Amino acid sequence: MEQKIIPREVLGIDQVKYLLAVLRRRWFVWLSSFLLLSLVSGVGISMKEPSYSASATLILEPESSSENSNQSQSSYKEFVNTQLVFMTSYQVMEAIPKAEILKNNPVFQEPGESPNKLKNRFLVQHQRDANLVTVSAKHWNPELARDLANTMVDVYLEQYNQDQTAASDDTFGWLSQKAEEMRKKLERSETALLEYKKEEGLISLEKRQTMLEERLLETNAEYARVANERVALESQLHQLKRVVGDPSSQASLPDALNSPLIERLKQERYNFVLQQAEYMEKYKPQHPKLQAIASQLEVVHSRLNKELKTIVASLELKAVSSREHEKRIENHLKEMDAESRLLARDAVQYGSLLSQSENNRRMYEVLLLKMEQADVSGHQDLRNVRILDKARLPTKMLGPSRQTLSLGIGFVIVILSFLICLSADFLDDRVRNEDDVKHRLNLQVFGKIPKLDPKERKEEKKEAWQRSYQECGTLLEHHMRKSPLKTLLLTSAVPGEGKTTSALQLAKAFARAGRRVLLVDADLYKGQLSTQLEAPLDKGFTETINFQSQPGNLAKKLEPNLQFLPLGVRPSDPGQTLGSENFKFALSILKEECDLLILDGPPLSAGPEVAVAASFAHGTLFVIQSGKTPCARLQKCCEVLAEARVHLIGSILNNIRSRKSYDYNYYPKTNNIDSPGPGEAAHTQTQI
Repeated sequence: MEQKIIPREVLGIDQVKYLLAVLRRRWFVWLSSFLLLSLVSGVGISMKEPSYSASATLILEPESSSENSNQSQSSYKEFVNTQLVFMTSYQVMEAIPKAEILKNNPVFQEPGESPNKLKNRFLVQHQRDANLVTVSAKHWNPELARDLANTMVDVYLEQYNQDQTAASDDTFGWLSQKAEEMRKKLERSETALLEYKKEEGLISLEKRQTMLEERLLETNAEYARVANERVALESQLHQLKRVVGDPSSQASLPDALNSPLIERLKQERYNFVLQQAEYMEKYKPQHPKLQAIASQLEVVHSRLNKELKTIVASLELKAVSSREHEKRIENHLKEMDAESRLLARDAVQYGSLLSQSENNRRMYEVLLLKMEQADVSGHQDLRNVRILDKARLPTKMLGPSRQTLSLGIGFVIVILSFLICLSADFLDDRVRNEDDVKHRLNLQVFGKIPKLDPKERKEEKKEAWQRSYQECGTLLEHHMRKSPLKTLLLTSAVPGEGKTTSALQLAKAFARAGRRVLLVDADLYKGQLSTQLEAPLDKGFTETINFQSQPGNLAKKLEPNLQFLPLGVRPSDPGQTLGSENFKFALSILKEECDLLILDGPPLSAGPEVAVAASFAHGTLFVIQSGKTPCARLQKCCEVLAEARVHLIGSILNNIRSRKSYDYNYYPKTNNIDSPGPGEAAHTQTQI
């Protein structure tokens, strides 16, 4: 169950009274935090020495560059950041005490003045809009503050110039070495290129490639022409072979033959065919003229076939010759293709060597240019970092005076101590007062029992403590008039919350009010009530549960109208006994022996059987010790009781820190601490 913190204003507590109550309850936390913070701040103020600050100003100008503005700004930012780190480096800090103006000063000869400690005296800031760097030095001696700032600027400039010169010399030496290596590499690459050209005969490589490309174009054109002619010859030859010996197809001879004899024979055959057709209309088939015409047609056909065969033979010879020519051109193309691949390989190798040689030459030229630039920059004055203003003697002290600082810190300490006190109270989840019980646990409080130290000797405090139980009995009496109860069980979340004492005192209060009360030690785990009343542990409530004895024979009379049934022999399994039907039956027997049966039950931390046992009683009182058990655990216990369907009528808040007055004069003083009873208290209140 999620804990809900109720705001104090919802609880109906005035804010000022609440704050005073928190201070009164948490006075030790407030006092401890106040003293601790005061001690720490006092030590800090006493150790704080008066401080003076002196500042010198440097100009950090960007170097001229031909690059674009964005790259130039980025480069300048990197340069400034590097210089800021360099100004406060160990190298510079170590050289400052060795400067001429400071080396004889006893302050810097002390062992504790290390470079790392000296670094804390300086503050280096960059003014971005003005390209200025301010170097500030702090010291309790104003003259030393001025000398420290000026010395740091001088040491930085000296070491910066030395580093720049050394870097330029190193760069020039490295570039010289690399240039010599690149020169030798260039010579080797050019020599390798010349040797390769000589070995492969590549003096006119580009010309050979051009001629080969032209020959390839011509040969491809010739190859296409020959192939087309061969295809045409083969097509014509195929047609001629189809019509040879077939007079019906000879009429469709191709015109591409261009033979006068063929044309004349075709014309004669055509004339004979026309004449034959004319004779066939006039004469019979056996007519001599028709037979003569047929003989002449056969002769023409024979001559035509012979001529066609001659032409076919000639065309076949041409086709064979054309195929051979085509084959020769194809072989020639393959040879030129192989030659082209060789030339391409030579060109690739030649190009690689040529590119390598050109790259080496360009790199060599770049290195020579860089060498020249490095040599020039090494002999130039470094003017992009210079001093704008020297530090002057400071006249005003930094920060507030010790008196002002002490007052301000004192006020802050009071506020912080109070906040710590409030935080401790807010984080404390324990139930402390009646409002916490009502609003966080939703329980009615029947009794508010003040804290009573056993060592207390004041009779008035004891009387007030006893009277709080009588008031609790009065409220319970009023509650039982509305909801009659015969069995009342007292339990708590954990041991040690005053449950046993509350059960005994309530039993006495009801007995003095005229009720016949039977007080039973039902804590089968501990039997604390039996131990407190020094009752024997041989026979008691356990024997009643096990039907071994009648309760009337075991009860012990404590005072008029009050009998006590001790625990007896502790059972081997208390949890099983608590949740058994025998336990329930024993309660039904015991409640017939009295007007009110009060059970001192075990705490709920003993196990879930305690809630089962509480469900057998007509009502249950939850005893809570103020400032002990967290609210979350109490809420969980209330949930467990609700799940077991326990009639939880309310609570008793025990061990409350009372104010100075216990309302001692509320009742008339008597010689008997244990009087009056609930009925008498109610009567007295009515009179008031």
